Amino acid sequence: MADIKKNWSILLLGTLVLTLYLSVRFAAGAYQYINLNERSVAEILDWKIEEQKKDKFSIVAKYQFIAKGSPVSGSYTFKKLTFLNPYAAKETLEKMKGESWDIWYPKKKPEKASLQRVFPFQAMIHMILAVFVSFYFFYLSKYAKKHQY
Repeated sequence: MADIKKNWSILLLGTLVLTLYLSVRFAAGAYQYINLNERSVAEILDWKIEEQKKDKFSIVAKYQFIAKGSPVSGSYTFKKLTFLNPYAAKETLEKMKGESWDIWYPKKKPEKASLQRVFPFQAMIHMILAVFVSFYFFYLSKYAKKHQY
């Protein structure tokens, strides 16, 4: 009987720790999304392809924009847009060159700008599923204790 209680405790603790981790991950992504609250038109000065790891290529853009009347410049790596070879990256890069780009930045720190403002849907879904699994195991443990399983 003591082993069963110990196993339930470990299972509940594990799911709660996982839920906490996924909640913090979602909160950080949501904060970053909300914090990018100003928008401006970006002038892309240069494009290049960088090898991040072996067989993983990303597109990097050097940009400039006006924030609060003064110019701000920097570079941005498209983290969600990775390629297995430089040829695929170059093909996408050619398409991206012809587009007009808006840049998102925090009002107080325009140097932390981003060319992508993406809501963390995947992190939110993972967090919600983890919360449901935690509740499920919690009520399952209560049921098991009540019925002596």
